[in-house]
Amino acid sequence: MITRRRLLAGGAALAGGGVLFGWLGYRRAEAAVADRAAALTDTRGGRLLAGWVRIDEDGAVTVYVPHVDMGQGTQTALAMQLIEEMDGDWDRVSVAPAPADPAFANWFLALAYTRENGELPGAEAGWLDPVFRIAARRMHMQLTAGSTAVRTTGEFGFRLIGAAIRAVMVDSAAAALGVPAAELSVDSGQVTHAQTGRALDFGTLAADAATRALPARPRQKAVPERWLTGRPRAGLDIPGKVTGRTRYAIDIALPGMLHATVRHPPVRGHRLEAVDLAAARAVPGVVDALVEDNTLFVLADSHWHAEQGADVARPRFAGPAGPSSAALTGDRLAALDTGPWTEVEVQGEPAEMAGTMADADLFDVTLDVPYLHHATLEPMNATARMQDGKLDVWIGHQDPLGARADAATLTGLAFEDVTLHPCPIGGSFGLRVRTAPEASGPLRQVCLLARHAAPRAVKLIWPRDQDMKQGRYRPAATSRIRIGSDATGLPVLWDQTYTEGVVAREIAHPIPYAIPHQRFRSVPRRDPVTVGAFRGVNASQHGFWREAALDAWCAARGADPLDIRLRLLSGDARGTAVLGALADVLGPAAGAPGTGRGLGYAEGFGGTRCAVGFDLTADGPRPRILRTVAVVDCGQVVNPLSAAQQVEGAIVQAVSTALAERITLTGGAVDQSYLSDYGVIGMDAAPRGAEVIFILSDAPPSGLGESAFPPVSSALLEALAQATGDRRASLPLM
Repeated sequence: MITRRRLLAGGAALAGGGVLFGWLGYRRAEAAVADRAAALTDTRGGRLLAGWVRIDEDGAVTVYVPHVDMGQGTQTALAMQLIEEMDGDWDRVSVAPAPADPAFANWFLALAYTRENGELPGAEAGWLDPVFRIAARRMHMQLTAGSTAVRTTGEFGFRLIGAAIRAVMVDSAAAALGVPAAELSVDSGQVTHAQTGRALDFGTLAADAATRALPARPRQKAVPERWLTGRPRAGLDIPGKVTGRTRYAIDIALPGMLHATVRHPPVRGHRLEAVDLAAARAVPGVVDALVEDNTLFVLADSHWHAEQGADVARPRFAGPAGPSSAALTGDRLAALDTGPWTEVEVQGEPAEMAGTMADADLFDVTLDVPYLHHATLEPMNATARMQDGKLDVWIGHQDPLGARADAATLTGLAFEDVTLHPCPIGGSFGLRVRTAPEASGPLRQVCLLARHAAPRAVKLIWPRDQDMKQGRYRPAATSRIRIGSDATGLPVLWDQTYTEGVVAREIAHPIPYAIPHQRFRSVPRRDPVTVGAFRGVNASQHGFWREAALDAWCAARGADPLDIRLRLLSGDARGTAVLGALADVLGPAAGAPGTGRGLGYAEGFGGTRCAVGFDLTADGPRPRILRTVAVVDCGQVVNPLSAAQQVEGAIVQAVSTALAERITLTGGAVDQSYLSDYGVIGMDAAPRGAEVIFILSDAPPSGLGESAFPPVSSALLEALAQATGDRRASLPLM
């Protein structure tokens, strides 16, 4: 049978056939790429092995990671996967961002999506590798998104690299010691010959090992042989962040640098009608004020002076009023009835099943979610310098190599004349991803300003109110769900219509529950603000809709929400184990007046199962969370410490969005200006410690950073409904 995955793999192979015919040319090109990678990482005279690992003469190891640091802990986990296979010395390891260069394009991502159970079928396994290497470089692939780092780059790339380096280290040691390779063992960065007691460390062997051909399919460790996976390790990035040595893009300071601020149109389609540029230029410290792309920019010797200049310029924008939030909500509700609908997926015979059911067997619920802002600690910013026909850009971006290509397009420079310096990101959650190069954003804007200010560098920072009002929001969306049940007391029909999210056809279904008859229809909507990916992408809203609808159905039928979920997941041993463990840890509910319990279940990227439960009380002006428990099966847990932190972080963010966060519009303009009026919860409302339990598994790692987010909001809604008797139909709950 030809599957979609196999078809994609075959198509890629055919597309690369011409390259593979020129094998010698490919080998020469690969040698040039290796030379370039070595030159880009030769900071201390070490040797680069396998294109990703530098080993210095003193044995220090630097792992170059093609995923940006957004606080996920994945850089440490990726290093653990690699060093484990390499049998290196963990105490001598550091990580660094991979340069934004095609030599470090992440071809493991492309390859991983075509694999079946970790390996391509048959002969495809070997000869497709060059195709994906070339494709990743041409596509400028260096993306951090979709919980892909550990489960794809780590499992399909870095483990392979570590095993290959170990193999060439053994070969080098065998040649140097004059003994058979089979008599050597490797541990903590040393290759030892037990019979003679002689040993050589990786630093000594690196120069020779770097000249040896890497095995294409080296032996990797079986799960029982792994000595780092599952052992907690402190994040390699933490000391730099605690001491302030880590430099985010907003920390960049260059000699003679100008500081820029911005004022955008508050409503999409409004035009800059009047602005006093002369007044702005008269402010002490202001160097220039200009209008580009219908937007005011002020450049000064400090950000403070730039802000003063922008304020006295008094830009006035005019245009027709846009819609307000109440009207948009009404439009979405009407659209569910009037369409036009796009049938996304059908299973079974939902229409026929609905027609045979009595009204008493059918249950309808409509649920709504608001626009959400990413509300990152670090506002949007970038620094750029154009000098002697070349451009340098410092930015925190989820796709540094792609951003470099976009910067070249925006400035008209050759790709080779642009250098992008990847910076860690102070929060993103899907915000700092690539858009069309012509779209407004800090990268486009800083490129314009760098050309204007050349040869001086320019740092552009969006002030907090501009960051809040010009976000790329999680879309506001509405869904109507009809659930039909039969004599067994279980749902057998799931008929859902929803307004489109970020990715209209993203399959947030089939739902994880064994409901035989399902239909999903979407309704296109045009947002008056810019929308984009949020944590979990469309699972952010679909997870809430699905779980909240099931809880409402259970309440209407007097059914136990946990029992119903367990029965609907009876064919999924991993899912029922997660829910069963959650119930065991939570124990019996208190059932006291004014208290409630809610739980939610979700499946994340790569098949992660996650269940979250809350106990709360509503005895005060706002609900108070008494207990939070999360049970997760994400396959093998590489670093339990950072994994638990990822789950905790997702829960805290999801609690904040469920309880209080929302973006509202008046006349098309965003009402919120700062974190305070947007609704980010404080310490008093946040869960006070979450109990995170991992179900240990030999399954490959699956996505984690986004998996705990979707089930939280519905669990809180259910707990609040039990505590107050008031079942809400929209978020936020406060």
